[in-house]
Amino acid sequence: MAPKHKREQDQNPAQPIKRSKRLQQKNLPQDGKEQSTQHKKQKEPKTAPKSILGGLKDPTLDSRVSASNANSDTTFSVPYRNDKKIVCERHGNSDPASETKSKLIFTHGAGGGLANPATRLFAEGYGALSPVVCMQGTMNLKSRVDTFRTVVAHERGEKASDEARALGGRSMGARAATIAATEEYNDAEEGAEPLALVLVSYPLISGGAKGKGDVRDQILYDLPEGTSVLFIVGIEDTQCPLPQLEGVIAKMKGKEVWLMEVQRADHSMSLKPKGAVEPLRRESGEIAARWVSDRDYLTDKHVVLEWDEEREECVLGDPS
Repeated sequence: MAPKHKREQDQNPAQPIKRSKRLQQKNLPQDGKEQSTQHKKQKEPKTAPKSILGGLKDPTLDSRVSASNANSDTTFSVPYRNDKKIVCERHGNSDPASETKSKLIFTHGAGGGLANPATRLFAEGYGALSPVVCMQGTMNLKSRVDTFRTVVAHERGEKASDEARALGGRSMGARAATIAATEEYNDAEEGAEPLALVLVSYPLISGGAKGKGDVRDQILYDLPEGTSVLFIVGIEDTQCPLPQLEGVIAKMKGKEVWLMEVQRADHSMSLKPKGAVEPLRRESGEIAARWVSDRDYLTDKHVVLEWDEEREECVLGDPS
């Protein structure tokens, strides 16, 4: 394979306590009057934690890092229905002189959260070049779609450059991103361009790790014409067999589709050697950022990302 792009990188049960039948002598003070040893507990005021989507409780939601750093990570919340909050994390270079300025709104899979290593490392890689907002959501698909749209609306600013240019997610989050992108387009003004999609470990086949179930392809066919889609899939991912995905891609008429397969990686983007996991996850995020900024960055619609053990670096190239 010809490399096209490189980047270093206890047995006895406890016996019950026997209580004495004799009354214990009360402790009397000097005046001979008995003092009560019982005190009423005073109720302390409680601050009800804010209700957070995805089972998180955080009454403060303070920023983790000062936003004065151009590459800072900031935690913030977005108001949601029924007084709930959507927890989000912002990664990325906000320096106007940064190489790319293409904002992505991204979410985790059903079994993870914002702290999930695969999600976090991808976001760090993307954020090294462009802004990315990662949002926390529930395991309910419809709720995740609504969450997407709420965050998209929140991120709209006065300038066109403030708006998201792409939606994305890992696993179930990729499905939610796909549906949300279609809904956003259908509700947009006439002439609006569809949002691009970055779909990592898209769960094409239902049934979990066994990958034996229905094919989740219809929402891909329903995408608006002209939608640009980047699939990032591990070659060992049983939920998204590459031959079946390629068949689906061939039927996605009117869409511009790119496929990046990650050699030896599974659904969680894990692989051996372990030392290759973090750099590959970050590298996939960087590649996605470059692609969102410039589709021509990937000159071929099908590329391969792999770990060169000898050189200990990521290599991007053509399928062999």
